[in-house]
Amino acid sequence: MKLKIKTMVVGPIATNCYLLKEEESGHGLLIDPGAEPERILTAVLAEKTSIDGILLTHGHFDHIGGVKRLKEEFQAPVYLGRRETVIVSNPHYNLSANMAEPFTVGYDFLVSDGQVLRFSDMSGLEIKVIATPGHTIGGVCYYLDGILFSGDTLFASSYGRVDLPTGDEIQILNSIKNKLLCLPEDTQVFPGHGGSTVIEREKFYYNI
Repeated sequence: MKLKIKTMVVGPIATNCYLLKEEESGHGLLIDPGAEPERILTAVLAEKTSIDGILLTHGHFDHIGGVKRLKEEFQAPVYLGRRETVIVSNPHYNLSANMAEPFTVGYDFLVSDGQVLRFSDMSGLEIKVIATPGHTIGGVCYYLDGILFSGDTLFASSYGRVDLPTGDEIQILNSIKNKLLCLPEDTQVFPGHGGSTVIEREKFYYNI
């Protein structure tokens, strides 16, 4: 299976939206389409990709802002961590209340720690859900064959804020050390903001 990852930096705080495409089938997934849905749409069409799902790592406004438009366009189901419903459904918790137009978003499937998502049109692609509370109460990461989409849990030599609603520093450090840094060292990490990294480098940063 040959996968292509296209990174689009969108919105006012430079959020990474990822297009994961299987080259052979032309099917793919969107991860955290946080803003600028028309630009994301243009990129997807340019890549000639059929979107089979929209995966959300967590519910902050800068990761969900493009969901409604893109779900409408592609008729693709939205996946969200089971405990994250309180975030996407509350403008104060998803922080859009601080913006010009507060909003909420819906979802189709709630996912749990250890669950495996299967996408038959992508040669049976399997993605493992890893629950990583700390940045938010129900944040998740998505792992497949040496690739991790870490949302705002793990950045390159850093981690997500914990001073926002439902954030918890002890939880996020536990999530990083006990859920993510035990992945294979050559795992490529694609975070919600900033550049990519690898697990080996982050283990060194956390002195593990």
